[in-house]
Amino acid sequence: MADMSKIHRIINNAIWFTLFGPLVGLIIAIPTIYINMDYPSDYFHDLPKYLLIGLLIAYIWGSLPALATGIILACLPPSYQGLPLAALIGALASALLPITAFIIVGYGIDMLLISVLCGTLSSVVVYQSIHYLPAINSQK
Repeated sequence: MADMSKIHRIINNAIWFTLFGPLVGLIIAIPTIYINMDYPSDYFHDLPKYLLIGLLIAYIWGSLPALATGIILACLPPSYQGLPLAALIGALASALLPITAFIIVGYGIDMLLISVLCGTLSSVVVYQSIHYLPAINSQK
C-alpha cells in the first residue's frame, strides 16, 4: 500500500473497512452480549436462528462507522497512522449512533458501551489486517 495514491488508499480503506468491520464487530458482539445478559442458558442454542438477522443488523449498524473510520485513517498523514489512533477513531465513530439514540430516546447506555467496544476492537483488527489484503483499484 506504500505506492498507492491518496485516492486509491481512501478507496481501498473504505472498501475493506466497510466489508470486514461490521463482520468483526458482530463476532465481538456475540460473546459481549452473552456476558452482558448474565449468561442465559438458551442464548447459544437460539443463535443459529438469529444469525442472519444479526448479520443484517451488524451491517446496517456498523457499516457507516466502519466506512468513516477507513476514510479518516486513509486521509491521515503516515506519521499519525497507528494502532492507538485507529482504535480511537473506531471508538468515536461507533459511538455516534448510540449517543444519538441515547439523546433521542433517553436510554441505551449498554448499547453505547457494547458498540464502542465492538467498534474499537473491530477497527484495530481491520487496521492490522488491511496491510495483508490485496489493493483494490490499483494501477499496474
